[in-house]
Amino acid sequence: MKAYDVLGYTADADTYCPTCTFKRYGHEPEGCPGCNHHRWEDSEGNSIGVIFADSEWDTPIHCSDCGAFIPVQLTSDGREYVREQAALGPIPHDWWVQYGEC
Repeated sequence: MKAYDVLGYTADADTYCPTCTFKRYGHEPEGCPGCNHHRWEDSEGNSIGVIFADSEWDTPIHCSDCGAFIPVQLTSDGREYVREQAALGPIPHDWWVQYGEC
């Protein structure tokens, strides 16, 4: 996977997989994936954000519509969060596959 590969999108204060983003907002403007998003807007007129493969997040994320796991990299706080959740009980399978033993 390359750093500029698109894993998902942010819009209307949520995260979405590409499929659900396209269903909700239509396809992105012409151009390469992840390009020209300044013309692609959510329901409040804000630009739709891109979640690139090199993005780092403080928690694992999932699509707000279909629940699909979006395999982002985690910050040190994110890895700690996964460890804390694992200590409380089983964590989602997707988390285990992506992050293993943080």
